[in-house]
Formats: sequence, C-alpha cells, structure tokens
Amino acid sequence: FSDEILGLSGVSIGGQGWAIALLGPLGCLVLCEASKPITGYQMRRYQQWLAIQQASTEGGLGKTGGEGRKDG
Repeated sequence: FSDEILGLSGVSIGGQGWAIALLGPLGCLVLCEASKPITGYQMRRYQQWLAIQQASTEGGLGKTGGEGRKDG
C-alpha cells in the first residue's frame, strides 16, 4: 500500500538505507539515556532549592504571623 501511494519500497533501499533507517531510533535511545543523569541532577538541585526556600519561609513566619499561608 505504501509503495503505491508514497512510492516507498523497503526492498529497493538496500543495506545502506536500512542501516540509516535504524540509526535514527538508536540515536534517539542513546540521547534519551544520556539525558537521564542530567535531568536527575537538575531535579536534585531543584529539590534542594525548594527545601532551602521552605526552610527560610518557615523561619520567617514569626515576623509575618503566617498570614496568607494555609496549612492542610
């Protein structure tokens, strides 16, 4: 069906065409796996930043009386 409408034929692309066609998904897999440590680092840093922000906000409640903050 795809050979009639789009003019595609898997047999005619040869070994080089199939190799190139397989490199795309493999490249995607490698790049996705390589980005996981970077994302993990960013998440840890953000969680640390949130903890610092929360600690400083909780420490400052005595000054403001906790107005505007709703717990639970």
